[in-house]
Amino acid sequence: MKKKQRKKRSGNGFYRAIAAIFGGLVRFVFRVRTTGLENLPQEGGFILCANHIGYPDAVLLVAALPCEIRFLGKKEIFKVPLLGSFVRAMGAVPVDRNAADVGAIKKMIALAKAEHAITVFPQGHRRHGQNPADTEIKHGIGMIAAASGVPVVPVCIKMKRERYALFRRVNIIVGTPMTYREICGEERGRSGYEKASQAFFGATCLLGGYTPSALPPATSVPESSEAGGNEA
Repeated sequence: MKKKQRKKRSGNGFYRAIAAIFGGLVRFVFRVRTTGLENLPQEGGFILCANHIGYPDAVLLVAALPCEIRFLGKKEIFKVPLLGSFVRAMGAVPVDRNAADVGAIKKMIALAKAEHAITVFPQGHRRHGQNPADTEIKHGIGMIAAASGVPVVPVCIKMKRERYALFRRVNIIVGTPMTYREICGEERGRSGYEKASQAFFGATCLLGGYTPSALPPATSVPESSEAGGNEA
């Protein structure tokens, strides 16, 4: 059956060129197997809620998914010669992980409202070798979902021992969209953002068969990196 193609915006030509040139190589080296692409919305903005294992996460999502996606990246990356210019050209948004970077969160909300696909890593930090269901999460994704009104699509990055290795199979599993309203109704504020964030990330974990090994993971007070500032 022919795959549906997401309606394209004018988009980022540099991003599309990089994905086209290097996407196949990345998929080969990491033996990427992607399932559930039919769950990606075909129009409008949405939020990808993904677990964060290591540096390659963002690269793999770019290579595996047909849509153009935007990320948050720690601001230090943007100061590195060449690398900073590259990630900026790819459409990444800098975030200060050590402060309440409201500006970065507002930028992601604006992008989602403008029909972009954005990616949030609720764990905030890389968690290689760990069961994602046992890790702390931050609640920026709940805030972004509530303010933007766009659906959230859980995406699980799964591999053996939750560690990257050359030619080790990486599975990228895309789940069905969820909405803030389905989880919290009209509730807003910290309690609503926490509840929604837990539900979104819980769905991401379940895609990979991850469940808490003991007590539910602790959660932290919302801050800048809660919006998914990754370390890639």
